[in-house]
Amino acid sequence: MIKKTFLFALLSLNCLGMLHAQEDKIVVHSKNGAPWETGISELRKIEVSETGLNFIGTNGQSLNSKSFLDLEKISFNLTTSGILNDIVTPDCFVYPNPATDYLNVAGWNSDKAVSIAIYSINGQLVDSQENWNGGPISVTRLPQGLYLLKLNNQTFKFRKL
Repeated sequence: MIKKTFLFALLSLNCLGMLHAQEDKIVVHSKNGAPWETGISELRKIEVSETGLNFIGTNGQSLNSKSFLDLEKISFNLTTSGILNDIVTPDCFVYPNPATDYLNVAGWNSDKAVSIAIYSINGQLVDSQENWNGGPISVTRLPQGLYLLKLNNQTFKFRKL
């Protein structure tokens, strides 16, 4: 159960990938010992094994390891700024990310069609679609790079391979 909850939190964090990383932190609370924290900008990845988590820094070295048995909770202290204040809800995310042909939005629960827009990381509109109903979004025409998908008041960051 802890593993599933943590993986869901990681997917949520992926949705929140446009946050101002200098101020954002991940805090790992242990049953035995003081909480460990690090800036999200210092974290390259979190490896999930059968027994626990390994936090890998931007330099590729292990910052910390935690056993699932020792984990009490993991919290994300997140702040937002600028034009990206319209943050997605934790139960909504895009996949696959990175994408090659199509992008899906999981957790989108609207029964009415909406408009979507895809922007380059520089803010230039590169594609839009009226009356999107929740189906797969084609990204085959996009060149490789980072993009923002704007869906109502929600913004998703994704990478096109």
